Amino acid sequence: MAKYACQHGAQAASNYYSVKLGKKVNKSTIHSIKLAYLKRVKENKGDSSDDDITELPPKKRGRPLLLGKNLDKQVQLYLRKMRENGGVVTASVVVAAARGIVMSRDRTQLAEFGGHIQLTRQWAYHLLSRMNFVKWKATTAKSKQTLADFAAAKAAFLNDVVAVVTMDDIPPELVLNWDQTGIHLVPASTWTMDREGSRRVEISGANDKRQITAVLCGSLTGDFLPLQLIYKGKT
Repeated sequence: MAKYACQHGAQAASNYYSVKLGKKVNKSTIHSIKLAYLKRVKENKGDSSDDDITELPPKKRGRPLLLGKNLDKQVQLYLRKMRENGGVVTASVVVAAARGIVMSRDRTQLAEFGGHIQLTRQWAYHLLSRMNFVKWKATTAKSKQTLADFAAAKAAFLNDVVAVVTMDDIPPELVLNWDQTGIHLVPASTWTMDREGSRRVEISGANDKRQITAVLCGSLTGDFLPLQLIYKGKT
């Protein structure tokens, strides 16, 4: 089309290809293709002949990248390296990482310094989506197994409790249900963003066992007993 338009004009090319293709080809379309062709010829001047140009590069679609191609690539590289080393990647981490990288290059691009870059959680999720990162729970050594006959085991346990309470005449205030849980000395998230389809999702600190123990207990009357915290120590 471009070569025909260069030889016969955009209008003639529009008429010719509209008949040849069986559908309307606008003159403006031919004109834009011709300009792109002439630009490519000028760029390749001396390297090849006009006959060597058989296709034109397609125009980029979609909105331009907020950070620009180079900064966007640096942020993605930083986040991938962080995940490779077990770091947590969340929207807040993405925003903080991007802000730090932009600050180190040219802080005047940030909105707070009068620039055009406004880093938001929505932008962070869009970046993670382009990286093909989705939310995953950290992979531990062994997965918890559930009992196939859980309902039967639960009923047997409750029947035992009722039998003991009845036989020993235990008041409701002394029928207690308690459990304990570990509380990390340094809180660590077990969720992160990682590539979709990942088989293992490792996070630094996810298996950290440095904890204190919290004991929670309630009575049959509905009273919640004071929380008991157990620290490691010696008498």
